[in-house]
Amino acid sequence: MKKVLFILTTVLLFAGAFTMKAQDQSNDYFVGKWDVTMFNLPDGDMTMIMTLTRTDGKLDGFFIPTKGEKKDPIKITSVEESTNNKGEITLYFTAQDYDLNLLLNKVDEDNAKGSLVGMFDVKTKRIKE
Repeated sequence: MKKVLFILTTVLLFAGAFTMKAQDQSNDYFVGKWDVTMFNLPDGDMTMIMTLTRTDGKLDGFFIPTKGEKKDPIKITSVEESTNNKGEITLYFTAQDYDLNLLLNKVDEDNAKGSLVGMFDVKTKRIKE
């Protein structure tokens, strides 16, 4: 009986470890570089390059505007990841003295879409290097 219990416990531990590792990998969908287009902003459409990395289990990153004179990085101040594991994140950042949020949802392996402050459509495409 003890031998069966030991084997069962070992199998459950390995299964749990495998499941946690699989969840970590699926949560890395947004890690990498993305071409982000925000449509119909007051100044017209805007494109930026978004770079996201995972450090110590948390997503972090920045945007680089591709148009205009100012091309300083815009730091992402925080990221909320969906707990339902369906490929959804909300990014928070400050641009032109406004606190903004960008909601993104996975469309397929290389595309996501969403909205900026719930008002402006956003489309993203993974940049493959």
